[in-house]
Amino acid sequence: MVLTPYPDPQVRAVVDAADLTRITPPDLYGIDCLGLADFGDGAEWLALLAAPPSRRLIVVSRSDHCPTRQALQAAYPALAHLLSDFPYPSPGHHRIIIGVVELHLIIQQPWHSFDGYVDGWWGPQPEVIQPLRHFTRPLAHGAQRVAVIGAGLSGTQTADALRRRGAQVVLMDPAPASGASGNAQGMLYIAPQREPTPASLFWLQAFEHALRSYRECPHFHPSGLFCMAEHADQIPKLQTLMAAIKRPPEQVRFMDADQASVQLGQRARLGGLFWPQSGWMEVAERVKSEAARLDCQALTALDIREHDDGIVITTDGGDYSVDAVVLANATAVRQFAPDWLRVQAVRGQISRRRADQAVTSAVCGEGYLTPAAADGYMSFGASFNPKDDGTDLRAEDDADNDRRVRELVELGDPGKPGASRASVRCASPDYLPIVGRLPDDDWIQGLAKLRTDAKWRPPHPMQGWRRIAVNVGHGSRGLTSTPLCADLVAADLTGEPLPIAKGLFEHLTPARFLIRALKRNQL
Repeated sequence: MVLTPYPDPQVRAVVDAADLTRITPPDLYGIDCLGLADFGDGAEWLALLAAPPSRRLIVVSRSDHCPTRQALQAAYPALAHLLSDFPYPSPGHHRIIIGVVELHLIIQQPWHSFDGYVDGWWGPQPEVIQPLRHFTRPLAHGAQRVAVIGAGLSGTQTADALRRRGAQVVLMDPAPASGASGNAQGMLYIAPQREPTPASLFWLQAFEHALRSYRECPHFHPSGLFCMAEHADQIPKLQTLMAAIKRPPEQVRFMDADQASVQLGQRARLGGLFWPQSGWMEVAERVKSEAARLDCQALTALDIREHDDGIVITTDGGDYSVDAVVLANATAVRQFAPDWLRVQAVRGQISRRRADQAVTSAVCGEGYLTPAAADGYMSFGASFNPKDDGTDLRAEDDADNDRRVRELVELGDPGKPGASRASVRCASPDYLPIVGRLPDDDWIQGLAKLRTDAKWRPPHPMQGWRRIAVNVGHGSRGLTSTPLCADLVAADLTGEPLPIAKGLFEHLTPARFLIRALKRNQL
């Protein structure tokens, strides 16, 4: 198989020190999003940081060979403290918040992959040729009053992302952290693929976004994550993967079984990939804390009615009028979503034991095992039962979880059993999250030709969207995907540029399921 490589980190632009005082920022009056045709060596946008604007500003630029954070810090020592969030230069879209400046950096992607409106350009404006697409996204400034239904990981982070953009948000859930987000511990999981497929690009970008989001979170423990090979034959594949993704050792490195044993403090069965910046989180505590901070209302949504000027939500505590609503309520999204939007319930049971012989880093393979929490117990598992929405505890699942742990590390006496927990995860048919506004009913007629010609594209892309958005389908990787998806749905609703490539958004939007249903003649 011929692999399509990620960019070689050694191929970088040479960054020379520049006198930033000689670079004069443009007149920014009336400009919310400033475009830089080429990122170059970074001097132009760094000038904005040297003399930051008095209000929030979005800067978008692209580069084929982006310099690293270390190179920029070496070239501009005076601004080194502002560059801590500068990403590893991997292909795709990166969103970096530096004070009031928000940088959207597009690496090795065409300009037409940017989904946003540029108010003004600094330097030459690039020619952008848009390919034919099924739909386009409205770019007008949107919702200012938003209801978020569901206060798990997805809902709390969506509410926070909207508030950070100035929206007035009401978060509704009668019992926050009662579903899969109520587990005591969870891992920040990453499993990239060798090919830079849309799914692999999304999970890498989501993982790096989550690391930045959780940096100051008191409930996140950056113990590192060891992803063990499930069998010896997988070792060469992991080494091939390392060559494909080309990440520096401070982000990921291969460990053999002996090296992993030293890292984990317990004997590892096999080698694998160690992600030193990852770790585990006290999930339930994090969600409950965020729900309280965001003033979550103990309300159950009973009905949602759209009209020309907004939405009326009927709850068991009265009616609420808002501009838009986000459904972040896992499998309960079925109550308000159209029939073509299908999600799947996946039951998972997690076991706990007192950590008489605990690992010092989180470890995963077929199953997973966390270090000990403050209560002295470690979590491990988890069972995976598609199309099962039962939350009863099952002895056979605990026994299977014990087997998974024994295949990861040699723990000896596993310790005193703790309280197991079963919950239902919400998964999508293609195992990618479902994020963004729902398309309106006109799409079914406007894209009807797809029933007979799956390759057809409309001459004018569909652009009718409802005031209802969703943020569901995160499965067992919610800790990884929800921070990026929260920013995505918040940007979508407020009219900001999306933090991901336009083509990648097409793999996440709920509209993808309507299009697939038409192609399969199911609508």
